[in-house]
Amino acid sequence: MVKKLRILGRVLFILFSFFPTSFLIVVFTTVLPAVVLADIVPIESSFKSRIASHPAVITISLRKAIHNLMKDPALLLHIGLKPIKSDFNRQVRVLQYIFSKSKVSSISFHGYDRKSISEGFLSGITVIIEDITMKPLSFEKLAITFNNLSFDPELLINKGKLLLKGMDSFSFETQVSEKALNNLVYKFGNIQVFEDEFRIYAPVKFLMFYVTARVCGNLYIKDETAIHFEIRSLNVGNLPFVDLFKNQVTAKVNPVFSFSRYLGKAQQVIDVKLNGIDLREGSLIVSGNGTMDL
Repeated sequence: MVKKLRILGRVLFILFSFFPTSFLIVVFTTVLPAVVLADIVPIESSFKSRIASHPAVITISLRKAIHNLMKDPALLLHIGLKPIKSDFNRQVRVLQYIFSKSKVSSISFHGYDRKSISEGFLSGITVIIEDITMKPLSFEKLAITFNNLSFDPELLINKGKLLLKGMDSFSFETQVSEKALNNLVYKFGNIQVFEDEFRIYAPVKFLMFYVTARVCGNLYIKDETAIHFEIRSLNVGNLPFVDLFKNQVTAKVNPVFSFSRYLGKAQQVIDVKLNGIDLREGSLIVSGNGTMDL
């Protein structure tokens, strides 16, 4: 820049010696501003047209922002237009612990074109996280899809900050292995998961002794936030004692898992509802949906 100005000055000095003042006025009002502004203003000055011609810039920035949220969950407190003012220190610490031991295996984007993404609109983002531990339960995989998102694209590109202006809802599906379930109840008994049945082997008190009972049944969702176990049959040895031990077993097992316990104060801004449980050989799939107050 300085070198350009020096060269321009020498040229003008020579021109001044041979050309009238009117010529110099034209030079200073047209040529000089063009030279100076060439180093200051980008050739393409429109933010939206730059993004529209290179939409990958947005998706790359979104991936980076999501990974940053995993590294520092406190950023979630400022992800919406209304900063969360309540005391969520405990929830943030829990997320920091969970994310520190898990990994993002996939981030995918749905339903967008150059125009919509340049204006900050996406039909959906799906994030798959593996090896999640929410003591005392662990999940092999968690897939979350955020639906109909609007965000600030300029803030994302210029400062790397994800600011959500709106989001219709989110849905999730998580896989819990039989091994993880047994880690949950290792002090109490043993769990086996089949495609059509959930089975528990547990010690129960019979008269003055503890004996092993085989409890067969199924899982169901209670109050849209907790997973409970429903007994179909209960046997001690070859003897069925459904009514005698039913309350004792269910009191120890239920709830198998409760989202309310983990969300705590976060329920003020996040509404989570469980809507399905699918039993598979050696694992179970839990699905649900929710909304977030942004």
